[in-house]
Parts: sequence; C-alpha cells; structure tokens
Amino acid sequence: MRHLILLACLLCLSGGSAHLFAQPFTVHGIVLDAEEAPVELANLTLHRAADSSLLKGVLSEADGSFRFELREGGRYFLQAYLVGYEPFGGPVFDFEAEAGYDAGVLQLHAMAIDLEGVTVTASRPFIERRLDKLVVNVENSVVDAGATALEVLERSPTVLVNSDGSISLKGRQGVIVLIDDKPVQLSGEGLANLLRSTPSSSIDQIEIIANPSARYDAEGSAGIINLKMKKDQRLGTNGAVQGSYGQGKYEKISAGLDLNHRTRRWNFFSNYNYGKRRFFNNLVLFRRFREEAEVQTIFDQDNFLLLDYQTHTVRAGLDFFPSEKTTVGILLNGVHNRMRPKADNESFILDPSEAVIGRFTTTNRSQDQWNNYSINLNLKQRFPSTGGELSADLDFADYWNNTAQLFNTDYFDPTGQLTEQGYLRGDIDGSLELYAAKADLTQPLGNAGKLDAGLKSSYVKADNDLRYFILENEVEVLDTRQSNHFIYEEQINAGYLNWSKEWEKWNLQLGLRGEQTIADGLQVTTDSAFHRNYFQWFPSAFVNYTPSEKHSWGISVSRRIHRPDYEQLNPFRAFVDPTTFREGNPFLQPQLTYSVEGSHTFRQRWTTTLTYSLTGDNITYVLLQNDEEKYTVVTHINIDRYEYYGLGFSSSFTPAPWWNTFVNLSIFHQRFKGDVSGYGLDQSGPAFHLDWNNSFDLPGNWKAELGGFYMHRSVFGVSVIEPQWSLNVGVQRSFFDQRLNLRLNARDLFWRAYPRGSTQFGNIDETFISYRDSRVVTLAMTWSFGKKTVQQARRRQTGAEDEKRRAGNG
Repeated sequence: MRHLILLACLLCLSGGSAHLFAQPFTVHGIVLDAEEAPVELANLTLHRAADSSLLKGVLSEADGSFRFELREGGRYFLQAYLVGYEPFGGPVFDFEAEAGYDAGVLQLHAMAIDLEGVTVTASRPFIERRLDKLVVNVENSVVDAGATALEVLERSPTVLVNSDGSISLKGRQGVIVLIDDKPVQLSGEGLANLLRSTPSSSIDQIEIIANPSARYDAEGSAGIINLKMKKDQRLGTNGAVQGSYGQGKYEKISAGLDLNHRTRRWNFFSNYNYGKRRFFNNLVLFRRFREEAEVQTIFDQDNFLLLDYQTHTVRAGLDFFPSEKTTVGILLNGVHNRMRPKADNESFILDPSEAVIGRFTTTNRSQDQWNNYSINLNLKQRFPSTGGELSADLDFADYWNNTAQLFNTDYFDPTGQLTEQGYLRGDIDGSLELYAAKADLTQPLGNAGKLDAGLKSSYVKADNDLRYFILENEVEVLDTRQSNHFIYEEQINAGYLNWSKEWEKWNLQLGLRGEQTIADGLQVTTDSAFHRNYFQWFPSAFVNYTPSEKHSWGISVSRRIHRPDYEQLNPFRAFVDPTTFREGNPFLQPQLTYSVEGSHTFRQRWTTTLTYSLTGDNITYVLLQNDEEKYTVVTHINIDRYEYYGLGFSSSFTPAPWWNTFVNLSIFHQRFKGDVSGYGLDQSGPAFHLDWNNSFDLPGNWKAELGGFYMHRSVFGVSVIEPQWSLNVGVQRSFFDQRLNLRLNARDLFWRAYPRGSTQFGNIDETFISYRDSRVVTLAMTWSFGKKTVQQARRRQTGAEDEKRRAGNG
C-alpha cells in the first residue's frame, strides 16, 4: 500500500510539473509506413532552410513519434530516411518558439528494388559502439544461435563469466543484470540458472553500460548489463518457429515459438521456449595443508558435476494504444527449470612426499526445481506540445526453489579397504518475493535544457530454509550444526534528478540520486538478527565536447554502491565434498565505488577510454582454510580497498562493403588491499582482455561470422587466474524469401575458454582447473511466418547514428 500511495502522489505531481516546466520549444510528429503502422528507428534530420545545413538528428521511437528541441524561431525543413524506404522530404515551415510546430504524419513508402531477382537488405552489425554503451545485437549473431543468455554474455565484449557463473565487466566484480530495464533480483547460482534457462533466440539486444547515469539504480559498482527481449513491430499476425541441436560433450536441444498480433490500437506478443541441455563442470583441485609452514597433508581431488536442465520459459504481453500519446501495457514472464545434478568426487590423500595414504569418494544425487514468475504493469504518456514524457511501472515477482540432495561418502585406507561410510541428506527450500513501483518524468525546459526526475520504491523478502540429516544408529536425524534457516528483508526508497543541456559543441549532464536502504536479517536457527538503515547520495556528471566531426571528447564521474547479494549474506553451507563447501557471510557490508572515465572518439569509429575507480569495503571472493580439520571454505568478505586503472580501445570499421569488424581491447591494473583471516593482503597485477568479431555478407544469401576473445593472466582477490581464450565460427543461409534461416556454428573450437588458476596466500596453497562444456557445434533453424509487408524497423541498420551523436542525442 505504501508503494501505491507513493506512485499515485508522483503521478499527480508529474501531471502538474508538465505544465509548470512547459515551454513549447519543440518540433514533433510521427512516422508511419504505407499501411499506417508506426516506424521505429527512422532517421529524422532537421535542416535550416537558408542553407540546408544540418541542425539536429534523432531517431523515431517505438510508436513512430519524434521530437526536436529548438531555442529560436526560423525557417526549417525535415527529412526522413530508413533503409528499404523511399526518402521523405518535408516542406519548409516557419517555427515560432512560443507555439512550436506539429509536423503531423510523415509517411514512408517501401522502396521497390529488383535487380534480376536480387533482394537488397541491410542489417545491424553484431556489435555497436554508442555514446554511453556497447550494444550486442544478438539477433544478428550467427555464432550465438542455439546458445543460452549466459553463453552469449561469455562472448560479449568486456564481459567475463567465471566458473561459478558470476559476471565481471572490464575485470571488475559488482555487475547488475537487467531484463528489459528491470533488475533481476537473483544472484549467484540463482542468476546463473536463470540465464542458462534463457535462450538466445528470445533476446534482441544486450546493452553493456559501464558508467550509468542517475536514472539507473545506484546498485552495480562495475556497471550494468541490460538484456532487451524481442518484440515484433509489424501489423497483422506474425511469428516464428525455431529449433536447435548442439553437441559438445553432451547434447543441447531447444525449441520455441514466437507469436505477435498487432493492430493500430493493440499489440499482443508472446513466446514459449523449451530447452533440454546437459552441461558439465569438471573441477580438479590440488591442495597442500601445512603446520608451521611445513606441508603435512595433500589432497588431490577430481570433482565431476553433470547438470541436466529441462526448462520451460513463457513470456506474454499486451500493449494498448488508446491514442498516439498513450501506451498501457502488461507483461507476464514465467520460468520452470528442473535439474538433476549428478556429482562424483574422488579424492586422494597424500603425505608430503605425495605418497597415497588414503582415499575417499563422494557422490551427490540431487533433484532441483527452480521456478519464477513476474508481472509488470506499465504506462507511458507523451505530451507532444511540451516534449515531455511520463512512464510508470508496477512490478511483482516470485522466485522459489526446492532442492533434494543425497551425499554418500566412502573412506578407504591405502590398501583400498573400506574403513568408513558417511551419509548426508539435504532438503533445501528457498523463496524470494519482490514488489516495486516507480515513475519517471522527462521534461524539456527550453533554453534551460532538459530535466529527468523519478521515484522508486522496492521491497524484497528472501527466505532460505536448509535442513541437513545424518544417520545415527541407522536412524536419520536432523544435523543442527549444518542446518540453517535465514530470512532477509530489504526495502530501498530512491529518487533522482538528472539535468542536461546542449550547446553547439558541448553537452553537459548532471545527476543526483538518493537511496535509503532498510535491511533486516534473521538467522532463525541461532535466533540472531541484524538491522541496517542508511541513506546515501550518488552524484554523477557527464561532459562531452565535440570541436569537429573528427573528434569528440568526454569525461564522466560517479559514485555507486554494491550491496551484498542475498546468497552472499545467507550463512548456509553448500557442499561439494566433505572438505570443500561454500558459505555465506551475514556480516558483509555494502561496498562504495568512486569512478572517473575520460574518452576520445575519432571519426565516430575509434574510441579510447581511460578509467580509474576506487572501491571501499570491497566485497571479495576468498578461500579460508582450516588446517586442523582439513577443509576449505569459499566465501566473501569485505577488504579495505580495491583500485582499478583501465585503458580501453574499441573500433568498428568495414574493411570491405561485405565485411564488418569490431575490436575491443581493455588493458587494466588491479590492486586488492586489506586483511583476510589474519593475513595482510596486498595483491596487484596487470591484465588485458581482447574481443574481436567479424561478420561477412556473402553472395547467395550467405552470411558468416568469425570471432573470439583472449583474457590474459589476472589477479582475482587472493587468487590468480591463468589465460583463457576462445575462437568461434559460424555460417548462415537464408531460403524462401528469407523466411527460413539455417545457422551452423562452432564455439570455443580449441577448448580453451575454461578457467584455471592458483591461490598461494596465507596458509592456502591450491591450484585448480575447471573444465566446462564450452566447445559446442550447433545447427539452428528459424522459420518466420505471417505478413511481411512491414519489416521490423528495429532489425535495420540506419544512417542516423553519426548525426545523432554529433547532435548530442546518443
């Protein structure tokens, strides 16, 4: 109720503010096609009538609308372009700042091109560099056909996915994942399972935002990754059927159906995907346990985990357009994921001379169900006379999981005789509920620039109940030492103001976001609790200077936060074997990051960045070793500071009309400093991450793709990660007027994308290799059906990007 009242107040205030700030200094209109359907991403340019000089450029929105902000009267004319359509040239008009100008409907007509049966088309490049983000066009990737969202992220520029599913950006931890601009309230294994359950065929784009503005939540000290899901824009009934079969060590099967029905007033869209995939993770460990610096015991361990997924994913939405100014929508999402993990561990116990003095084997047979569903209600209202826009969202999501585990351990002496048997059964239940309300207002202020403002309130409750049972006298009893019930509640109330203004060569944006966090944790098992209530300001500033068409300079500064994930706070133990487990830390504090980044772009193609960030109370992945009882704990702690220095270089260019290349190089130096289990930590080192992608448009409706990445040796908390790299290749052929697409790809051809490394810190001496099922050959098919009169505008490459950047509207 509190959230609904807050949202209602904001809507009332926003309605009034539209008149309070209104200064009608806009040229606005709408772009439609021949069938009067809205055209998205059309290139609109505004010119002075006196000399035809370009003044500004913008892109049309999803509903076809566009607007320019002007500060002085005069005579102007509009032009509109879109690949596959005849150019539109509007008449000269007189603009009076006090009244504005309504250009009405600009109608584009499809271009009829027939060159001896050859169809001329244009597509977006796989990777685009924009003013404030990198965009990965998943739909255009031949290599990513048949993959999952997690696998696509592994191959995205500046992104690295670790063996446990955690995601880093430019070498930094603390990345927040969004789906359609909404935060995913999962972390760790839960987030990894969700991304493994999301097929690449349902994703349109991935936005990688290294330094977000105040409009975004302050959460995410390393940046934001936003998955934009597909939505068809064509009139009538359209759809597609897709399926794929991949073979690595194990098979990977997926199938799906997309349906869309759109009229002038309504748009219904839905998709269903089924996946049956098997992956493996083969973790090989070599550990030395010491007493007074002398090696006493060595463990040589081989853990093989087979993950068998069966996933059903459903997404459905309905948009209603009561007028050209208003959109009302509802969106439903659901995921049902069933897994049957099978883990087999064999551990040899060695003496200091590496002679075998014992052995044990552990099997884990589990049955998991991970489910989630969510509902979103949204409203968007435009004010064409003032150029303002109001959007509001209400969200509810429910995630829950149930895991039944059974561990059996057999211990053997050096001769191979069975000496002891161990039994452990786990019954794990988890749930997470999310309620959120937010509203955002965008309002031009005439000569004073533009103002963005918003409020948001969210509430999350996570409840994890873990019960472990052992055998005593052949009777199963509750193991109170390892069982745990943890409840965590968190409420975040936030508001922001973001002001921006353009000059002829300058663009300035200042933002301020305030967030109040109220968190309560209750460990039911031990009847211990904590309460936190704190408020933080998060300022940000962006300045861009464009002295000419060749050069553009920019600098940004910001302060951001990363709160501990729910799994990181939960003090439960997740077992790998009797000597290895993961454990949460309820005493974790949030980390705060200050960052500054400078950039230079040459000819809109070559971008260089310099980055520095300083993080206090850094949440750091560590290993803690108990030499007496011979076990190792994987957990997270706060360390004093983390420093990051980065130099980045990226370029997108076309060596030939049929060849597009994207290169991204990140060179960075990290330093971790603090205290870990009584040992002073001061570990640092340089590294670099290279991404390279080539796409080829070949004769006869053929396309090809070749790319990969290389990650150099790098520091990761108390550990060092050795180099890893991947090479990917794929081809695509279209048939039947491009209704049928067949794609064949091979990922990680040389099987070098798995992580490996070592930890020599304090009393820990360990090396590891985590082999994964990353080398996969996949055949994928997509059949599109329905009307093709209106091609999806969002699938096309337009010529507006350079003008848009020069005009400061990127």
